[in-house]
Amino acid sequence: MLTVEPFLSRSGIRATEGRGARADGWTLYSEPAAPVVQYEHTVVATDCGVVIVTLPG
Repeated sequence: MLTVEPFLSRSGIRATEGRGARADGWTLYSEPAAPVVQYEHTVVATDCGVVIVTLPG
């Protein structure tokens, strides 16, 4: 099983972890600061192909 988590930013150049009070070990921030969105899908590789288990329906 594999999880794919693209981090899409409107104009950020890179993603970094928070520092100081923002350092929770999980949250990513864009540099420079920009609107972002993150999607997540879990996929399973089988002998018959790939199954995306997080798709609706």
